[in-house]
Amino acid sequence: MTFEEFKADPWAVVQKVADFIQCGASEEVIQKTVEASSFDQMKKNHEENTKEKIKEGKPHKVNHIRQGLSGAWRKVLTKEQEAALFAVHNERSVKYELPLDLFDF
Repeated sequence: MTFEEFKADPWAVVQKVADFIQCGASEEVIQKTVEASSFDQMKKNHEENTKEKIKEGKPHKVNHIRQGLSGAWRKVLTKEQEAALFAVHNERSVKYELPLDLFDF
């Protein structure tokens, strides 16, 4: 499952995961999972959790949920960071016998 697949058809991806783990998820559970997994809902949850963590003096992630767009990392990473990402990706792809073109870089 990739982020792009989930963005294109979240219902199908959640159903596929439910089938894979053999949890027998009902349509209602799949629908609730899709709704809870939407970018807007996850951002809202993160903001609420962050407020609580700040109140409690706990560490929290800043800008953890940014845009919810496929490929947005291209606008954020430096060329050096991008090269490091590709190097690790290629190394791990070889190690786990995954096709190098599995993800759209």
